[in-house]
Amino acid sequence: MLWSMLIFSLSATVMGLRLLQSFELRLLDLPLDTRSFRGAPAEDPDYPFVLFSLWAPLPPADYLRHCVSIVGDLKKAGAKGVLIPLPVDMPWIPKVKEQIEELQKSGIVVFGMRLRELSTSSPAGARMLDNPKNWWVRHPVFHHIDLFWGVLSARFEVLGTIYRFLPTQYRESNRGEPVPDASLQLLKRHFGYPDDLEIQQGSYRVRFGSHTIPLSTNGYVYVKRVPLPRPAYSVFAVVSPEIDSLQYMVSTFRRNEKNPSLEAGWKTYKNKIVILDWPGMGDDPFVFPSPGQVYQQILNAVVTNSYVTLMDEWNLLLIFLAVAIMAGLGYATRGWVLFISSILLSAGFVWFTRWLLGQHNIIMDPLYVLLPILLCGVLLPIVKLSGEKKIAEETVGELREELKRLEGLHRG
Repeated sequence: MLWSMLIFSLSATVMGLRLLQSFELRLLDLPLDTRSFRGAPAEDPDYPFVLFSLWAPLPPADYLRHCVSIVGDLKKAGAKGVLIPLPVDMPWIPKVKEQIEELQKSGIVVFGMRLRELSTSSPAGARMLDNPKNWWVRHPVFHHIDLFWGVLSARFEVLGTIYRFLPTQYRESNRGEPVPDASLQLLKRHFGYPDDLEIQQGSYRVRFGSHTIPLSTNGYVYVKRVPLPRPAYSVFAVVSPEIDSLQYMVSTFRRNEKNPSLEAGWKTYKNKIVILDWPGMGDDPFVFPSPGQVYQQILNAVVTNSYVTLMDEWNLLLIFLAVAIMAGLGYATRGWVLFISSILLSAGFVWFTRWLLGQHNIIMDPLYVLLPILLCGVLLPIVKLSGEKKIAEETVGELREELKRLEGLHRG
């Protein structure tokens, strides 16, 4: 009983201090269905959110120069809005200033400001961004130009299925003004909302035009990856470093069409919201999902009102129940039975939480509940075995004393 109380106290402390923050959601973030990573089989030419990939290892100034050309061509094709991610190391020089002004004049660009600390492979950066005290972002051009921009606040793991973002909680580091996530700024173009639309934030929800975005207890909005429709054609750009020229290419998923025309590819972007997917936008150009694919999921979630609910208020009770069950089993059964029971109970609880996510869009992170189950499954059998060994040794000692007493009586 004392060891069970100690395990409960330790588990509650670990949960309260979030000492396992780097491992949170890992058991749920694994693909629920590998078919979702192969792309949606259905084509939907009317799906409003499409990607445009730019494959080029470019410094910031050259990247923006090519963005001007791409945005001009997308505007000619009829695009309603284009998300342009900005590099964090962008120098403020006259050439960059001219390119930013040119992009702003197009009237369809939304600038997305990356976070320097955002790294899908850095636990330290992840912990930093989870702290509301660090929800600050600098203005992309230090207020020299009045930009229509937002922060790229999305958090995701490589091969993960759960994404999260902060709709309006970031503040501009100089003036303290609220900065919406770039997805909401882009959706203003989609819905035809004015650029100065007020986004109202409450304690548990954000009001965005006619849409209500629910907030979890930690301020994040959670989204689960789902298969999305894909266009028949897509255009992507490649820059050759040797000649520094921008080349457009067209790809299609149609098996019976091997050489689609560039004209057919540009028709894909008419009346669409376009996300420029640039390898410089993430840590690794060859990871899945790409940042552009993540924002495609976020845009889809807001439009379809498809969110995931974070349920963490039951964790303390579940920890108590887990310790109580394991303590009861430890008292009534052998140590090896308790160990096997802990493995089975852990596997069952993980399956239950993944079922909740897959069928009911509910996130119940099993991590902090698994900790006391496994600790009980390992420590309590050892404690019980030690107790049984001590009792056995005491019994043997008593029997020896009794034997000596009987031998003395017999000799007497």
